[in-house]
Amino acid sequence: REARYLAIQIAVLLENFAIDCANTISDNDLRTSSDGHAGKWRGTLPTLAPFPEGDWRSLRADLLPRCLTLRNELKLSEGQIDFWDEIGERDCIPNECDQQAGKCGYRAWLLAGDMRRHYHLGAFDPKNTSWDVVHTIKEQHDKAVQRINDRNAPG
Repeated sequence: REARYLAIQIAVLLENFAIDCANTISDNDLRTSSDGHAGKWRGTLPTLAPFPEGDWRSLRADLLPRCLTLRNELKLSEGQIDFWDEIGERDCIPNECDQQAGKCGYRAWLLAGDMRRHYHLGAFDPKNTSWDVVHTIKEQHDKAVQRINDRNAPG
């Protein structure tokens, strides 16, 4: 029972983060497509809220490390975004931010879905109440992963 309650709290927190990531991408896209007349310039990832208190040891062994290492992924992604500022290429920041938000947001979304499935918590589909945030973050996730694969390809 403790694990199930903790899992739904974590799933909702991760879904909220994923939605914030989709909003970041959407704001940058609107700003670009409107030549700066609408939308907001986003150059940082959304904040992942603190995880709830509870008996974390009660969570399924394959889900626990994914939860706990997500903050490390976020830190590395922020470093990727900061790189463009450090070298003076600020025009590259929104695109990098979009890809990192997509990558982290989609991974958070998948983890939330796995938590819901394992603990029989019922799915959450934002398309029923709003817009397809999953499509938005997955598209940027796939771009980020492709760039990583291209960079690590031999030759």
